[in-house]
Amino acid sequence: MKTNYATIIILFTMFCVAPARAVTHTAWTAVASTGAVDEASLGIYTVSGPAIGYSPGSTSTDSIVTRINVTNGYDYIATHTPPWTTLELGYWDNSEHGSVSATLWQVVPFTGEQTALCTVTSDDSPTSTRKSCALSSGLDFRNYVFYVAIKLTRDSTLPLPCAYAVRLYDGTP
Repeated sequence: MKTNYATIIILFTMFCVAPARAVTHTAWTAVASTGAVDEASLGIYTVSGPAIGYSPGSTSTDSIVTRINVTNGYDYIATHTPPWTTLELGYWDNSEHGSVSATLWQVVPFTGEQTALCTVTSDDSPTSTRKSCALSSGLDFRNYVFYVAIKLTRDSTLPLPCAYAVRLYDGTP
């Protein structure tokens, strides 16, 4: 039996390589409760499901900071620059005395030098909501590593702002 290598290569390309390259809307997502909480925030925060926020019994007005590593979901198609253009934050903040923010940081791996690429800050709302900011350039995973820092603040003990999730996507939610 004679093997037709050209046919095998065409079939392999059609069924294995082409579908991977056709993916256009892969997002990076993380729930806020999965972040590494800063040591200074210990004892004043609580997590529940996806959310992180102030413990109901806490009287602290110190900030809560948690950091989440960003990974390249496009590794399987060998691109070092995913098409992500938007950072989005899901949160609840119903008081002018509290806020929630998320900042995407770019880090030089071997020096630790950091650059803030995009920050989104909450608006007061009676309901849970989301807000986003646009990235000015793509993320270069060949030369940098990335993380999102979520920060909750309040200036009195009354508000209980919380963060639910962050995601990076290509502008098409």
